[in-house]
Amino acid sequence: MTTINGLIHSWDRHRRRGIAVLDDGKTVQVHASNLGAERRHPEWKGPFQLYGGDRAEFVIDDDGRVTDVLRTW
Repeated sequence: MTTINGLIHSWDRHRRRGIAVLDDGKTVQVHASNLGAERRHPEWKGPFQLYGGDRAEFVIDDDGRVTDVLRTW
């Protein structure tokens, strides 16, 4: 597991998934249902959302998949 920053390129609000470009140049898919942030997000705040143009700190597993979003700005 490693952390890396990246940019949310696009985000589909209805399917709750998107594409991110990491600072190392790789492009990865982000699925909200697979994120630890989704499980930590309180229900009263509504569904976990990201937005195109957001910068975020991602947790990447050994297979190169995004497993969590630690923070966004």
